[in-house]
Amino acid sequence: MENSLMVIAVGGGGLNVAKFISKTAKEAKRNINLFAIDTEEDDLMSSGLDNKILIQDENSTEEVEGKLNPHLGGVKIGVVISALGGRTGSTLTPQIAKLLHEHKIASLCIVTTPFALEGKDAASRALNSIVQILECHSTLVQKSNESLAKEMGTLSLVAVFQYFDAKIADLVFAINDASLQGKESLIIPILQEGKEFEGDDLKDMFTKI
Repeated sequence: MENSLMVIAVGGGGLNVAKFISKTAKEAKRNINLFAIDTEEDDLMSSGLDNKILIQDENSTEEVEGKLNPHLGGVKIGVVISALGGRTGSTLTPQIAKLLHEHKIASLCIVTTPFALEGKDAASRALNSIVQILECHSTLVQKSNESLAKEMGTLSLVAVFQYFDAKIADLVFAINDASLQGKESLIIPILQEGKEFEGDDLKDMFTKI
């Protein structure tokens, strides 16, 4: 069955998750429609991912639309993954959410928000991005880096983020499997409500569909 799900990893934070998802999918021989979009060409080219989209100007809505539109045919569900706070993730993620909404594609945005030590500008960019995402009626799963680190106790930051990458991958695969089983009609209404969920709750919901 054709996969109606598109996973879009945005910026450096999204790219790290995308590499984990791609590796896991290949090891398990699972098909997933995965794209990475970034403004850093070197990071994209060295990622090893099959579908890469380079954006020259993160503020150009026309460029983002022009490069994503050709890949949206047949897509009914979009999952956008990014780390907010930096300029690329904070700028591109709401643009992509808006584009999916305009194409009547049900969307889920999975995002992390910055540590307090990253400063007020990063926090402000992340908050503004979340407001715009929710305005696009996207369902949202967000986790602050601060709370994630506290929950994981004495683990290194690398281990903390690897753990969260795995949690995101579990959620994405739950949606992907349901989509491949032709259950879009059960997934889409949930994602069209534009609500905020805990990642594990959403994963359990899609696993039981």
